[in-house]
Amino acid sequence: MTRTGSCLCGQVRYSLDGEPFLTGVCHCADCRKESGSAFTFYGKWPIDAFRCSGQLKTSHGRSFCPDCGSRLFNLHETDVEIRLG
Repeated sequence: MTRTGSCLCGQVRYSLDGEPFLTGVCHCADCRKESGSAFTFYGKWPIDAFRCSGQLKTSHGRSFCPDCGSRLFNLHETDVEIRLG
């Protein structure tokens, strides 16, 4: 299975192959501020299952579209973390 996503304006697009190796819920202060909710639900995929096109900006490990500001994902050395639902 391949999942796809993009920012609001469509400049940044990404795809993920296969199933996440980890899903979880986080309620740390940063995730609450970022989501405007009591928690975030996320999934992690191996970095080799991830493809991305378009220009990104990254701040404090969180990548976003520089044009529309859509929050997209967290890139790590061996995995990528995507917000779900």
